[in-house]
Amino acid sequence: VEPASWSGPPRPAEDGTISVEGFNEYAESLPEAERLPEPLAVEFVKPREPYDVSSKMRTGGATVFVLRDNLEDDSVRAERHELGFGLVSGGEWRLFTAQVAYRCQPNRGHQDFSPELCL
Repeated sequence: VEPASWSGPPRPAEDGTISVEGFNEYAESLPEAERLPEPLAVEFVKPREPYDVSSKMRTGGATVFVLRDNLEDDSVRAERHELGFGLVSGGEWRLFTAQVAYRCQPNRGHQDFSPELCL
């Protein structure tokens, strides 16, 4: 049996949503200590350094943000992934939703986070 692997998220749809298909099966192969919302979010996104991770916990769920800011990119200043996790029976965390949004460099498009690409 091949070990499960995850090479990173698939390309986002035009509205910024990202398919999470296959990730939860992969996550089951990780050590228990890594099967929490923040480490799972980093594993899903596989961001390049530097990045910040923050989360909002709620009963039975969590939203995790993975932010890369001040990017060395002509058009994109920041990239933010928002991942929605839920607790399922047995106390296991599952990733249910993922989306990405961008903030553009000055004069290269929108200055708020949006799935719309920068110019």
